[in-house]
Order: sequence, then structure tokens, then C-alpha cells
Amino acid sequence: MALELAQQYNGEIICADSRTIYRGMNIGTAKPTAAERRLIQHHGLDLVDPGQRFSAAEFKAYAKRTITEIRARGRLPFLVGGSGLYIDAVIFDYQFRPPVESQDFSGLNDTELVTMAASKYPNALVAIDSKNRRRVEQLLNRGPAQTTDRQALKKSVLLLGLKPDRLTLKQKIDLRTRTMLSNGFVQEVESLRARYGADCPTLRTIGYGYISDYLDGKLSLEEARQRFVQHDYQLAKRQLTWFARNPFIHWITEATEARQLIDQSRSPANHVQ
Repeated sequence: MALELAQQYNGEIICADSRTIYRGMNIGTAKPTAAERRLIQHHGLDLVDPGQRFSAAEFKAYAKRTITEIRARGRLPFLVGGSGLYIDAVIFDYQFRPPVESQDFSGLNDTELVTMAASKYPNALVAIDSKNRRRVEQLLNRGPAQTTDRQALKKSVLLLGLKPDRLTLKQKIDLRTRTMLSNGFVQEVESLRARYGADCPTLRTIGYGYISDYLDGKLSLEEARQRFVQHDYQLAKRQLTWFARNPFIHWITEATEARQLIDQSRSPANHVQ
């Protein structure tokens, strides 16, 4: 839908996704294809190597610069994705706490670490992948964004949300994982492990961790795929929960509704940029 709308409204897409920022992680993160990138200019992809840190505060700064550049070209920026904190940081102009001296959490296992984060920042934990240890440590070290202004949406922003029924959502996730495997996902993980090491924290994120377990002989390929589907579905539900709290989102099911809302917002009386 974003591709279709960007074509119609002379737009460019900024990918607001905390995993597509990583170079080489293409199939397992469902990055736009080369053909789609030739069709519409995309931003926010391949910003850092796996294992490098990239915070929501850094994404906000990157997105703001990119939005300014897109507008300077006379084009319409589309911020697209499912990382709630990335998106909210931009549209609500979150003010992030400065970095602090990192704490050593090596003495805690993953469950203990998540329990600690849940007790300190339960709302912020919902916005991240709690199975990504690095993300949980980052939350504990820096704390959540200052969100007291969450009800103050920036001007000239139109928010559209897709909300499929749960059965359709799970079926699409299942189909997507099968497509990834047939397109060489296992080979992608092998290549990344060879380059960045099997212990690279980024390669323990959704999907990649389960394929790594398959490569290590801990799971069958079908077991890895099924766990990938279940984990991805749980993430999708957390994303819906996160965005459901945003009163400014117009929930839609098809592109026709989106075009109507965009046309209304771009009228002289209420122009969206």
C-alpha cells in the first residue's frame, strides 16, 4: 500500500523498522526488493552493520533530516513500518535521555533481565523485542523516551493504520516465512554468521535466532519455521497493542480509504506535508 500511495502522491518512503537498518539482513527482515526500490526511493535501510548499536534517538535524528530533504525535493515523505518507538519518536518529537554509563548485566540471564525491565519500564518494554537482549539492556541503561507530550502530535502529520483480522494476519505471517525459506533465508543466516559470528546479538532477533538454532542442530527446519511464525505473530499483536493507544490513527483496510484521507488532509484548509 505504501508503494502504491507513494507512486500516486510523488512520495518517498522512510522505513521505520528496527531490523531493516542492518546491512545484509535482507530476506529475514522482508526488506523492499531491488525492483521496489527502483520504483520508489527508500530511506532508512542498511544504516549499520549487525552488532552495531542504533537507538530510537538516532533514528529520530536520521528521519528528521531525511524528511527535510524529501520535502526540499518537493516530494511527500511516507514514514512506514512497525517499530512503534521509532515512529512515535518522530511524530511526537520525543526527547530522549542522554546516554549514561552502561551497567553490567552479564550476571543475569535473559529471563531475569526482562523481569527487571518489566518492573522498571513495563510500558516501554512493550515497544521493543523483549527477546533481543541488546534492546532490553539498552532500555535499562538509557531508560525510555520522555513521553509526557505523547498527546501532542506534530503538525502536518496524517497517521494511517492497517488492521487486518487476526486469522488473516497469522496466515500472511505463515506464508511469508515459507517464502523467506524458499528465497534463501537459511543461506543468508549462514553468510551472516560467517561474517559477524554466531554469537552476534543482532542475529538472535526474530527468525534469525531460530534459523541459527537449526544450523546448530538444536531444531529441525520445520520447528524453526513454526517458532518463527509464532514469535512474529506475537510481535504483531504487541505492535497492534502499542498503536491502539494512539488516538490519532485512522484505521483502514484498503488503499481507497487511504487515498480519501490523504486527499482530504491535503486540501487547502488542512494541508499535510
